[in-house]
Amino acid sequence: MSQGSIIISPLPNPFLRALDYFFLLRPTQFFPLWTTVLAGYILSLNLPIFSFPMFPIMAFTMLTLNYAGIFVLNQIVDRETDRINNKCFIVSHEMISLWSAWVIGIGITTIPLVWALMNSKPLLWVMISWTVAGVLYNFVGFMNQPVLGALTNGWLGFTSFFGGVYLNPEFQGPSAGLVFLYAAPYGLAWLAVHFLVTIPDATGDKKSQKNTFAVRYGMKATAAAAFVTDAICLLISLSIQEWIVGSVALISLPFFFIAYKAKTSEKIFLPVKLSIILLSLGVMLFIPLYALGFILIYFLSKFYYKKRLNLNYPSLKP
Repeated sequence: MSQGSIIISPLPNPFLRALDYFFLLRPTQFFPLWTTVLAGYILSLNLPIFSFPMFPIMAFTMLTLNYAGIFVLNQIVDRETDRINNKCFIVSHEMISLWSAWVIGIGITTIPLVWALMNSKPLLWVMISWTVAGVLYNFVGFMNQPVLGALTNGWLGFTSFFGGVYLNPEFQGPSAGLVFLYAAPYGLAWLAVHFLVTIPDATGDKKSQKNTFAVRYGMKATAAAAFVTDAICLLISLSIQEWIVGSVALISLPFFFIAYKAKTSEKIFLPVKLSIILLSLGVMLFIPLYALGFILIYFLSKFYYKKRLNLNYPSLKP
């Protein structure tokens, strides 16, 4: 996660202390969610490039909070492994109380469900699917089942696209089956990235007896699975002319192959970061205002992690 040595500020100023609670939500993980949701929204409105559509801020916020709740609960369950892997510091390094993390995690998972129940049945089903996936992953043991854990992450990407489609309450576009087809490459893109990000954590995961894909099958097989998944994503994207994720899959495919050929995990994050950045840029071509949210979260994160933890994170370096 980091470049530099972690030094937690013992007595942070009130602003940094408040940011602890915001960064408990892991806002840098919003990038793949927002990008995929907005790709679905672009389809639902059939937007041309450089569009400035009316945007359902409340629905978008509720989707984000429900998704973030899954990550908060994951940090609670995974705190010992995160301590070994030196990541997700806010819970694993007790920067906020475990009780506070539970209250926040449960609260931001359930409040959006209540909102969706009253306002949008399609978004309710999306959030229910995320919540069930989070429960299965965090509490039923899917995180220790290499294939089920990987498929859960792919499912989040797949359903995030549906979430974007149904942000448009007047969506009358392609049938559910066709939306399913358009969502498939995004699920595969998330799955390919998930395979790779399990590799750097494999040593710590072994120590904590966590059974991820990389722990079970090793670096080479995991990188191969990521490369093949990205290639399938590319083929499906080309066949349905889904150019946003298809272009990203094409450009990133050689880097997935480099990750497969690598003998160490140093090159693993290059295709991961490249995929997220390029996909975000593709969405920004259609919804330029997305760049403002992306830049805000990026630089706020740079500020927070440097001031609070002495880390250079997030970083665009491979």
